[in-house]
Formats: sequence, structure tokens, C-alpha cells
Amino acid sequence: MSQRKSLGILALLICLSGLASVYVQASTEPLLLVGGKQLALTVRPLQKGNSVLVWVRDLERAGLGKVGWDPKRKIVTISAPGVRLAIKAGERRAMVWAPAESSADGIEKVMPYAAAWKDGHVMVPLDFVCQELGIGYRQEMRLVILLSLPGVLSAVDHPTPGAKGAIAGRVFWGQSPADNVVLRLVRASDFAFLPNRKATTDEEGKYEFRGVKPGEYHVFAYVNDNPDYFNRYTTVVTVPAETVLAPEIHLGKILRCLAPPTGASLVLADVVLAWTPCEVAHAYIVSVVDTDTGEEIFAEQLTAQHNGQSQPPAQTVVPRSRLQRTHSYQWSIIATDQEGRYVGGSPGAGLPSWTFTIGGAESIR
Repeated sequence: MSQRKSLGILALLICLSGLASVYVQASTEPLLLVGGKQLALTVRPLQKGNSVLVWVRDLERAGLGKVGWDPKRKIVTISAPGVRLAIKAGERRAMVWAPAESSADGIEKVMPYAAAWKDGHVMVPLDFVCQELGIGYRQEMRLVILLSLPGVLSAVDHPTPGAKGAIAGRVFWGQSPADNVVLRLVRASDFAFLPNRKATTDEEGKYEFRGVKPGEYHVFAYVNDNPDYFNRYTTVVTVPAETVLAPEIHLGKILRCLAPPTGASLVLADVVLAWTPCEVAHAYIVSVVDTDTGEEIFAEQLTAQHNGQSQPPAQTVVPRSRLQRTHSYQWSIIATDQEGRYVGGSPGAGLPSWTFTIGGAESIR
């Protein structure tokens, strides 16, 4: 189960100050590439379990945001348009503000590992920072991180005058074409959105960008344009002075929490977890983590065969024997189709995680 979970794709993005791809290879020492070029790390990263802890200043150099340091309180901040993090050295708890300019109390979240000291440098969990800053995160044989700047999007597409190139492609959700999905054009050389370039899929999931200058591009389905879906983007598409076909885009849908309400305090009893069904899901992978200990206390895979129907059940029960009084828990869902492709899951970046707490007395709810 833990291996399958590590293959899950979490691609959640919010407005950030640039666009880059970062890869961390699964080796004795992680390798970070920014825009296809290796980032020379000032401080060697720490590996703990499935997490990699990186010096915050190296994250700043990678373009994740602006880093601040309060030496008296030993708190580091990472700020980007739309979100701000505050992490205290030596602790697992962090504060998240979204929007970043909010003066109200932020949301307290628990990192997989405590921010560590290393030779006077503060090291923070890369996966946690990616999730909370809205950076797409995937770990297979390597870590994949994406930063994005949405740019200006006109109501209509503006082809480049005189350009004869074009990009055509299709978008799917599960096995079916996805209509009315907005796509943007991204320049591959610097991972920048091209202003006023957009396309919308038709009933067959087809789209086309016309009047594209020769060059290398990505086609990007951006979450703020398509609020029901996670971000997806193609590999590099090279455009000559003619129409080229882009790789297919397969979407993942953002699922919603139904029960228990996020942040609820419950009695010590069996806890029913429920979420909005994913129409094309063949299986759900459920994970519950004790945020006080960092341990995964419940893991289950639900398939259509569980109830003899074509759809797996969109709920499950965590036995009270797995839970402890006064402890807090965070849970998540990954939905896959018959081919094992990711088609949906629980949200993360900039949004409250799905959590609940077991109260200290039977009367607490």
C-alpha cells in the first residue's frame, strides 16, 4: 500500500512568481534540475523516509518564493503570490496563510518531519512546501515539482500575426473526452505562460492553437481555469510552420470532503469517511495519518468489486481501535481508473486538509 501511495500524483497549483520543473532523482543524493539545468545546492539535502529536507535558501534560489528569517523566534517564512508559510526550526507544525496578505490567523498544519538544523541552516520538508505553495508533486523514481505563473488570459485567443504553426490535441477524463476545458500555451524555454493564448475543448475533447510561431511549447490545463480538476500539462511540443499534434492530456478531478466535516472533533468511535464520488473511478486508495505521531494508522483500497457494482464505494470506516483520544488525523483519497491512471483525489494546496480530532471525553463532538 505504501508503495502504491508513493506513486500517487498530487498536482495542485496556485499563483506563484515563476514556472519551473524540478526533478529529484531517487539516489543516494538527490539531484535537482530547474528548467532542465542542475541546481547546485549550497547545503546537501537530508533524506527522511519518503521526504527530502532542503535548505530554505536553496528553495528561494529555485524560484519557490521569497524567504524571510526571524532569528529571535527562529521562524522562517516562505512567501509567494497567494500563499505564505511560517515554519519554526525544530518543530513539525507550520502556519499557512492563503491569501498571503491575510492578517487573520493562518491554518496550522503538521509537516511529515520537523524542520531540521544542519550546520546552522534550516532544512524544511520539500514535499510539504510543494503542497502548501501549490506546486505539483509526484514521486516515482524521482520527484517532480512544477511552479507556475498564470499570466494574462483574454476572453478570446490571439494568434500571432503571420505565424503559420498550430498545435492540436485532445483532453480526456478517464476514458471519455473532456469538453469545455480551458488550455493555455506555455513557452518551454522559460516555462512562462503566453499572454492571451487559450483554447477550449469541444464535445470530442479536441482543441487547437492557431497562429503559433515556430518553437517549443507545453499545453497546460490550469486549475484556476478548470476549478474541478488538477493541473495537467503535456511534454514539450515542437512547432514548425505547420500543425502538430500534442500528446493527450488526461485530467484528474478534485474530490470534496463529505464526512466528517474538516476540523471536526469526534467521540472515540468508528469514524465514517465519505467523499464526493469520482464518476470514472475504478478504485480509491484511502490513507489516514496521525498528525501527532506522523504514522499512517489506516490504509485501504476500495474497488468496484467490493459491492458488486461498477463503482467503488465513496466511503469507508476507520475502526475505533486505530484511533486515540486527543489525537488529530489527516486523511486523503486517490482515485484511479481501470488502467491505474490517476483520475482524482483530495485537494491540498492553499486549502484546508481533510482533518478530524478525537476528543478527550465521550461527550465531545
